[in-house]
Amino acid sequence: MSLVGRKARAGFDKLCDPNPSGLEGTVEGDQFHIIPPPFPNDLPSGSEELAGTPPLLLLGGGWLPNRDSISWFFDSIWDDVRRENPKAHAHVFGSDGSPSTPATSWHPSPSDSRHIFCSGAILLVPLRIASGIRMKIIESWARGIPVVATPEAVRGLEAGDGRELLLARDGHEFSAAIRRLVEEPGLRKQLTTAGRNMVATRHDPARIVSLLEETYRAAQR
Repeated sequence: MSLVGRKARAGFDKLCDPNPSGLEGTVEGDQFHIIPPPFPNDLPSGSEELAGTPPLLLLGGGWLPNRDSISWFFDSIWDDVRRENPKAHAHVFGSDGSPSTPATSWHPSPSDSRHIFCSGAILLVPLRIASGIRMKIIESWARGIPVVATPEAVRGLEAGDGRELLLARDGHEFSAAIRRLVEEPGLRKQLTTAGRNMVATRHDPARIVSLLEETYRAAQR
């Protein structure tokens, strides 16, 4: 990144990035601005019913960090989750067609992402490779679905553990977080409300337009 940063610093007056880790340490502080991606803050959850109490949502697909997260989840986390939450059911979206089992279901990517976020579900984001912004976490907040994620997954989102989501680093912490969300409806409500508030303030489209316009004007001076 240092070489990229030097080239960027030489070629541009101002740089924008949605992720603070994308440019920090590579360009001078007054040469880049952190501008979050815009997103609507009040979207409906899906009307479909998914198996499990609770249904656990995971995002697969061909992207390397997602592939690694799914492998790690089933190799190192799932047994702990099942032990503490025997009625839970894992739903992997964007899968490669792996066979389902009584406790897991593999789904193709839906045409409308709303179908992923069913009422009563929990989004799990067990990423070990930090890269980019987790738009599905933002969407989960906007749809009122609680999130349990690794610290790597929330980098750049300015979210706090126990405030907008719950952080987990291993199977024990994931299983404990899921159990808390099942047994503490007040916690679930607190997290989803704070998540929606985060989207409404930090990712408000009108605010983002204003930040971009201000940045463009500053670059022209």
